[in-house]
Amino acid sequence: MTLMFEKSRRKCLDIRNRLYPVAEWPGVIFQSAIRAEGGSDRTFLEIGCGLDAAVVQRLAPDFRSAVGIDLEIAQQPSPGSKWTLVRGDAHHLPFGDGTMDVIAMGDVVEHLADPVVVFRECARVLRPTTGRLILTTVNLRFPPIALGCLLPHRVRRFVNQLATGTEPENTFPVYYRANTERSLIESAFAAGLKPLSIRFLSKHPEYFMFSVSVYRLAVVLERAIRRSETLRGLRHFIHGVFEPCEDVARSRSQPNEKGA
Repeated sequence: MTLMFEKSRRKCLDIRNRLYPVAEWPGVIFQSAIRAEGGSDRTFLEIGCGLDAAVVQRLAPDFRSAVGIDLEIAQQPSPGSKWTLVRGDAHHLPFGDGTMDVIAMGDVVEHLADPVVVFRECARVLRPTTGRLILTTVNLRFPPIALGCLLPHRVRRFVNQLATGTEPENTFPVYYRANTERSLIESAFAAGLKPLSIRFLSKHPEYFMFSVSVYRLAVVLERAIRRSETLRGLRHFIHGVFEPCEDVARSRSQPNEKGA
């Protein structure tokens, strides 16, 4: 059975490579948005960097310095590297106020138990007027995600392994507490962040790679949704760029009454 599914995956990947240019992949769009905010005087933090911290390592040359934070990290880079790793929880970021220019979260928001607390920490750590939070997260209105919410976690792990080849231990618990356009924006505003842009991104139908015929049908549906602005809310991902609200930035840039 494993061999049969592997053959199907290879054929589906061939279809993906023909129909989906790399530049349109959500992960590439996410990293391009981060890189566009880079600079020799800018600092970068990735929340949920993963053990290998691949994005941090890849984008570190575009910044003065880069740091990744996760609940589990691998060994630190060699001395002299522009990037470093910190073990920690996004709900309590171990960084000073206004110390980061760019904060990024890719496929993280859906795993946050309290996204408002994490966003508030981001607003605190970002520079008041030039800081940017860049994120990409799954869209709860995307049909496979909506259906997946009905499954117990152990079943989700099995289905995800079957459909995408993801190891069970790498399918983490999800909460989806800020995974619609409305809930994401409301959570951000509650934390002192405002959206600069919100986009819905599409992706090849990865969840259907167990069958070539089913995958082909899913491709037809995905491309129809991709072309339709009316159906944009059914796309796979939400991509957002946020900045600190003016009142938050102003309160941090002015001395308080005791210090005046």
